[in-house]
Amino acid sequence: GSGCSSTDTASEHSADEGGPLPGDPPQLPGDPPPLGDPPPPPGEALFRRLRCQRVLARRDGVFQPAVVKQIRRGQDLGVQFAGDRGLTYLEGCFSGDPPAVVLDATPPAGALGVGTVVCARLDPAETLYRQGTVVEVSAKPPSYRVRFAPPPAAPPVWVPRSGLRLLRPPWHPQTHP
Repeated sequence: GSGCSSTDTASEHSADEGGPLPGDPPQLPGDPPPLGDPPPPPGEALFRRLRCQRVLARRDGVFQPAVVKQIRRGQDLGVQFAGDRGLTYLEGCFSGDPPAVVLDATPPAGALGVGTVVCARLDPAETLYRQGTVVEVSAKPPSYRVRFAPPPAAPPVWVPRSGLRLLRPPWHPQTHP
């Protein structure tokens, strides 16, 4: 089988999913919430949403098509790159910036504007995506001028919307302007 059945076992759930544990100090209602960014959602729940999804995963500085297959220790995502037989684990991929995994889906036009961080195909015949920023938008034909992040340095390139992916984690809430 492909490992994408819907029969999950409950044996891998970590203790941090339920309520407070008996040994924990009680959380007083007057305590200020801890400072800093809110933690990302639990990896297991994310994994269930992403399993068998086509994603772009970062390898060797570029994003390549892959399929989400496994999760390890609740934080390392196991993906299978196109053409690979084995799995590649992206360690701690839920907290990276830029993200190690993005959805392999053409973004809606409304989500793309000058300054949007994307990964884009340099060559339409290839499946490699590189990180860049939209620096100009053309209405006719609809296309987006992308300045790629070095290395290597490259002049900005016009890319059709089908060659762009939003450079944000798949668990990021979809925001529309």
